[in-house]
Amino acid sequence: SLQVISDGEGNDTPLKLSTLAVGIGDITDVEGAINGKQDALTIAANQSLVLTGDTLGTIYNTTISDDVNSVAVGGASVQPASTWKTKNIVQVLDTILFPDLLPSYTIPTLSISANQSGTREVGTSIAQAITITATENDAGIFTQLEIQRNGVLIEEVINPVGANIGNLPQQFGYDDPNNPNLRYTLSYTDNFVVPLGATNWRGEGNYNAGLPKLNNKGVVDSRTPQIRSLSAPQAAANNFATVNASVTGFYRQFYGSTATDITTSAEVRGLSNSVFTNVNTISSVSITQLKFVIAIPTTRNLVSVITSNFENITTSFVQTNFNVDDAGGNPVAYKIFTISFFTVPSFTITINLS
Repeated sequence: SLQVISDGEGNDTPLKLSTLAVGIGDITDVEGAINGKQDALTIAANQSLVLTGDTLGTIYNTTISDDVNSVAVGGASVQPASTWKTKNIVQVLDTILFPDLLPSYTIPTLSISANQSGTREVGTSIAQAITITATENDAGIFTQLEIQRNGVLIEEVINPVGANIGNLPQQFGYDDPNNPNLRYTLSYTDNFVVPLGATNWRGEGNYNAGLPKLNNKGVVDSRTPQIRSLSAPQAAANNFATVNASVTGFYRQFYGSTATDITTSAEVRGLSNSVFTNVNTISSVSITQLKFVIAIPTTRNLVSVITSNFENITTSFVQTNFNVDDAGGNPVAYKIFTISFFTVPSFTITINLS
């Protein structure tokens, strides 16, 4: 049975002991009393507390309907209440105050430069100096570079050697795993005679996948790699193409005043003015001699010639046909239109072509 414990002078203490129990003061069974208090413990509903066995914890057990969305607050995105209800209070605060911030990525680049562009006369010989420049950024190494003209390969390099252009900056205090950043170049001079129509040069490159970065908590980005995405690790890609560098070939349309009839290619090319065949209207042209000539390829048409006095003098032109050399000395079929005057006119003319 419980026996009172005394001190060394025989004074009783509040402590009682037996072989089966411990008592304190009026409590004859401390263990039984504690268990009784524990069994009587209850948690009021929706108080953010939960008792699991003998463990007391917290939970965001709100009464808000599961399908109601939260507002964006702190670093937390909009989420339904059903998601928030799976978190304890610390997890809720961590989500708001210390969200997971994912890294961003710098995509690889590929560019082309060319020293020739725009319009040229058909038959012109040009030296088109092309340079392809590739930069890894957050992708892997470039394994191939090539230059194409109108889709046909004219120059390539396999496993090009890159030059170190420095390191990509840190994110969240962590070094970029894709450093060092390498740049590759491929240069080629294409000696070329301009044909009729557009000629396009472009570069293409193949590169390997890059490495994923760390988020703000030092965890490796687990998003699926994508091709040239700013918000995912860089996937490998082939046939990454530049924009086109273009030269467009046109024939010339010659016109001008003359004292005599024009009968040869050299005389046509010696006329004082010319425009390319992409021009349909030539305005405010002065006539300074007794004859005026318009020479156009046979694929073109003289629609009208209107004077500054609003007279249509188209039918006064006499047509002949002969070959006129292009810029490379190749004969091209031309229509030659000539008008003659008794005195040099004071009006100007507008030439309409199609």
